[in-house]
Parts: sequence; C-alpha cells; structure tokens
Amino acid sequence: MPEEQLPDQQTDTQRIREIMELIARGWLSKILISHDIGFKFRLNAYGGPGYAHILNNAVPMMKVYGMTDEQIRAIIIDNPRTFLTMK
Repeated sequence: MPEEQLPDQQTDTQRIREIMELIARGWLSKILISHDIGFKFRLNAYGGPGYAHILNNAVPMMKVYGMTDEQIRAIIIDNPRTFLTMK
C-alpha cells in the first residue's frame, strides 16, 4: 500500500486536544469516549493497555492538558449516565 494511502492513526494526545476544542465550543455535555479490545494484543496479558486504558492512561493525560476534574467527571461518568438512562 503506498504511503499516501495509509490510514491516519490518531494518538491519545491528539484525541484529547480535539476533546478540549469541543469543550471550548460548548459541547461538554455531549462528549462520550470509549476504546475497544478488538484483538488479544490489546489485553494486559499480551502487553496492551487493557480494559482500564481510559482510567489509567487517558484521564491522567487529560489532567496534564488542563481538563478540570469536573470536565473529566462529565465525560466519564455524567454523560454516559445521561446517555444510557432509559426513559
């Protein structure tokens, strides 16, 4: 596959910067984040980040990039609760 056709893989840092931009635009209450374990090499047992990747890696990085505890709580607790509430 020619280099110009390779998929562009974002890093967690790039994603966090985009989330910060969405927050700045007023979209905090609409932001949800997730990750997947689609291959066994993503599991801790095989050297991957595992199921706790967001809590162990992304949340500390969010704090480094200036997200407040309230913003992080909204993204990882409040927004999913609202989204998943059955009415």
